[in-house]
Amino acid sequence: MVLAKTESDEKIEIVGEFKTLQIRATVRVTDDGEVISESYHRRSIPPGQDASDETEEIKALVTLYHTPEIIEAYRQWMIDQMPPQLEGADDAK
Repeated sequence: MVLAKTESDEKIEIVGEFKTLQIRATVRVTDDGEVISESYHRRSIPPGQDASDETEEIKALVTLYHTPEIIEAYRQWMIDQMPPQLEGADDAK
C-alpha cells in the first residue's frame, strides 16, 4: 500500500477585460497508482495580485497578460466601483 497525493493545475482560463486568471486545481490521492480520491479547488489571480508562490507556468501567464496598463486599468476600475463614502480611504493612512 503506497499512498500518494498530487496536486496539479488542470484548467487555466483568462477571463474578462482585465485578463483575470482562473485556475482549477485537482488533488488526487492514489493507492498503488489507483485513484481513491479526487477533489477540485479554484483560485483566481486578478491584475496586480502577487503571484510569486505560483508555478512557473502561472507566473509566465501573469507576466504576459497582467501588463502595467492592464494593472492600472483594473486599479482604476476598482476605485470607480467603490461607494462614495470609501473613496480616498487609502489616502487617510
